[in-house]
Amino acid sequence: DNTVIFAKRLLPSDTIHFTKKKPVAIITEEGGPNSHSALISKAMGIPSISNIPFSNRLIANGTSAIVNGTEGTLVINPGDDELTSSITRFHADRRAKEMVLRSSRIHTRRCTASHTRVYANIASPEDIRAAVEFGCDGIGLYRTESALMLYQQLPAEETLYTNFHELLLPAGHKKIIMRLPDIGGDKHLHYLTAGYEHNSSLGLRGVRFLLNCEDFCRMLMRVMFRLGVHYDISILVPFVSNADDIKRIVEIGEYVGDDLSRQGIPHKNSIPIGSMIETPGAAMRINEILLHSDFISIGTNDLIQYITAADRESNTVLHYYQDGIEPALEMAGAVIYETNKREKECIVCGEIAGAIEYTEKLVKRGLRSFSVLPPIIPLLKERLYRLQCEEKRIGKKGRLK
Repeated sequence: DNTVIFAKRLLPSDTIHFTKKKPVAIITEEGGPNSHSALISKAMGIPSISNIPFSNRLIANGTSAIVNGTEGTLVINPGDDELTSSITRFHADRRAKEMVLRSSRIHTRRCTASHTRVYANIASPEDIRAAVEFGCDGIGLYRTESALMLYQQLPAEETLYTNFHELLLPAGHKKIIMRLPDIGGDKHLHYLTAGYEHNSSLGLRGVRFLLNCEDFCRMLMRVMFRLGVHYDISILVPFVSNADDIKRIVEIGEYVGDDLSRQGIPHKNSIPIGSMIETPGAAMRINEILLHSDFISIGTNDLIQYITAADRESNTVLHYYQDGIEPALEMAGAVIYETNKREKECIVCGEIAGAIEYTEKLVKRGLRSFSVLPPIIPLLKERLYRLQCEEKRIGKKGRLK
């Protein structure tokens, strides 16, 4: 079905439903390339363009359109020559991409040195299958809110356990980091209304929301502890601001483990629990947060947003957002250093992790674990392989001298 979706704005709770029936492209009037909806669309392989004004013109069903997600262009009712040219270019681009992927897969087995890991960011069953196909070293970020948004009412623990168990099957024995749902901002569960605010990006978001809905948090952690019997599960806590946030989640985890033991329900006795660093304040308190964290994950998309005070959903302040990339790299570097010093794993899972132009900068700052969209995995592994070869060549040259 060659359907193009036109909408004023799409929330993640709207976009996630496209897993059932994918459009070929999405056009919105509002939002930016770094919005949660845009990232979900990208993960699903759907070209998405934002900031396209079209409400003042009628676009009827059946209208032909050419959407170029790479260049961010839209052509309505293209002529025959434009259509032919675009189709030719589309097939040529696809062939070129397949050649690059075939080439990069040659290095995939060789390129990931023992100290480097390339994980996958996933939000759907299709993502997990793609991640395994592209050679991931594990799942570095499973956005569980994507699955929870599909329910019409609060699911029971047994329902979640059964559905997650089935969904994770393709991952096999690989490491799986399940993030507790990052609710707030533009992501909502309509069956959980407690704590929603007008500006929830600065309010009850992530761990703050979970601690405000502790019964819900406890149920999710019970599911994850039970899944730990079958999978190599770690739990990631979103939007940790201070040591107390992660400490309270760890305490809930201890309670959950004891409760499952009392009930005689099979579960993993101890599951690693890590903190997601997404704000400058959290980065500055990393030493305190590390005291209660088994690992660290840096969400650079939100980190940039809070460094620059530039809404990642807005195209009008995109240049401010982009100006925050270098400061975010510096702040991430400090977090990586402190985490490495304590011999704990540090993962970068934002868009920067998958941007090849920043790979060397992250490696030089000590990063050894990346988490990216599945199609980027072989390309990133090839880039890491070339950096490793260059490092060995320089080292060998130095020894010869």
